[in-house]
Amino acid sequence: PGDVNMDGQINVQDIIVLVNAVLGTYEPTPEQFEVSDLNNDGELNILDIVDLVNMILGGRVDNATKTELLDTGKKLQIKADGYVGAVKMVFEHNEDFIFELTDNALVANYNSRGNTTTLIVVAPETDELFSYSGSFEIVEVKVANSFEFIPVTLPVRTELTSAYPNPF
Repeated sequence: PGDVNMDGQINVQDIIVLVNAVLGTYEPTPEQFEVSDLNNDGELNILDIVDLVNMILGGRVDNATKTELLDTGKKLQIKADGYVGAVKMVFEHNEDFIFELTDNALVANYNSRGNTTTLIVVAPETDELFSYSGSFEIVEVKVANSFEFIPVTLPVRTELTSAYPNPF
């Protein structure tokens, strides 16, 4: 279990292959699926990624029990009361939407199809998930600590409009 790329070793390369399988950019063989479904729930998801990270790096005891997404208008951040093992988010956007994933994570990757993007951030080291310009709407978000999905509070929709009349 865990040797996703079937090279006889369990390492970060296996995490990358599994992330790509969960994102839908890589179709695992039946044998790869079997060794990748680490929690034996019949699907590949971020819980399997977190289990694989735990196999390589060891488990954590400072697990988050809840998270909150914060939208600053330029960055999407995650606030948690402990360790976050992985985040998977699906969002819709228009053509002028541009974003840059954090570099401060074990793995951060995405897959865009038309105006829908799915991203995965594994073991984020800071609050920032991505910076952006344009607008987007979150369709789905899943967050896991080192062993289970945890609740997520989504940001409320905010909008900045011009001040009129300008009092200054």
